[in-house]
Amino acid sequence: MTTSTKIAIISDIHIGAHARCADLNPHSTESHVANNFIDKFLEFIKGEAITADYLVVSGDISTKCMRQEFLHAEKVILEIADGLCVKQDRVFFVPGNHDVDWDVLNLRRQEKSPEDISDLRIKQRYDPIKFVDFFRSRNSASELNGLFEDPYIASWDLDDVCFIGYNSAWHDEPEQVNHPGLVDPQHLNALTDLLKGKSLDEKVKIFITHHHLIPQDEPDFKTDFSVMQNVEGLLDILDKYRFDVVIHGHKHYPRMKPYDHGRSNHRMVVIAAGSFSAALGTHLDYTANMFHLLTTEGRHAVDRTIQGKLNSWAYSEARGWYTNKEEIGVNPCEPFGYYNSLPILYKEVVDRINNAFTTSDNIKWSKLLEYNSDLQYVGSRIMKALCEKIEEDGICEVHSTNDGFIFLKREDANV
Repeated sequence: MTTSTKIAIISDIHIGAHARCADLNPHSTESHVANNFIDKFLEFIKGEAITADYLVVSGDISTKCMRQEFLHAEKVILEIADGLCVKQDRVFFVPGNHDVDWDVLNLRRQEKSPEDISDLRIKQRYDPIKFVDFFRSRNSASELNGLFEDPYIASWDLDDVCFIGYNSAWHDEPEQVNHPGLVDPQHLNALTDLLKGKSLDEKVKIFITHHHLIPQDEPDFKTDFSVMQNVEGLLDILDKYRFDVVIHGHKHYPRMKPYDHGRSNHRMVVIAAGSFSAALGTHLDYTANMFHLLTTEGRHAVDRTIQGKLNSWAYSEARGWYTNKEEIGVNPCEPFGYYNSLPILYKEVVDRINNAFTTSDNIKWSKLLEYNSDLQYVGSRIMKALCEKIEEDGICEVHSTNDGFIFLKREDANV
């Protein structure tokens, strides 16, 4: 894999009463927070010339799992895809816990139905979404039984990318406490059988689900009760088959970090997409509506780890769409794919700096990339730790610029 692949990511649209604006609520013409949200987004991506090869929607498409909401979601998703120059057959989704019809499940409980009728009600819990043309066609294009029937797995295998979707809300019902995700061991058997028969080679391997696979803290210090349950076996499989990226929604606070399951020293990039268009209410003080563009640019020459970057943009009514700030949870541009330890990185960079200082009083980070192009994939956390250690050790001064970092010889340094 040498060519770049661009994957646009949106999640937790919440079409209906939980959406932030009137044009995402088919039940009302009154705005919750904003109007013309989609028009503003389409203007933004056009103005920034943002395009993608694929579009991923990671669940909670609706608010109350009503057919009218999914019909409206179909229109919205296809408008977004068209604005990004993504073909309809390159859009992939999974349902979330809000996409389960609780009304029909409540009816099942009230009826105290015979077993055959009870099973019918269970099957009907996805009727509002699975018969809408877009969701029906994308689901039927997948392998296995798709996202609405056991084992709740979809597989879309393309020339350069393999997308695997898992419906982590397959078990959800009205009385469920905290609505966590759940993995069934029988589903894992089906997933293993599916992956055994594939020749994935150098394809980018993307796992899409709604719930988060690893615990995620929030700034308000609430305990995370909605993390996916019984997940160890799933993480084992993703590690064994060397999946590159996990994309999920559910949490409206975005995150991005590499994850090492500890079995094979393989790292996956885990992206918590946040919410594209939910009304965030009291959460506005530490999060925002988010849109992401994942770009994969190749693999590490030795360990074949995926390399690339995640660009993220946030939305506010006052500013519109803007380049995200770190305090919202993800950096505006987060590289991934360089995983050497800090001591190894430190030695390489300091050696280059000291060598440069024999003929100059500064060297830019961009110049260091000419010696080792893998350095462009150093993540922000290790980069911050590197710069802090360089200054603490008195090697030089480090300054941030618009195009990266510059290392300046200290005025008191020996010549």
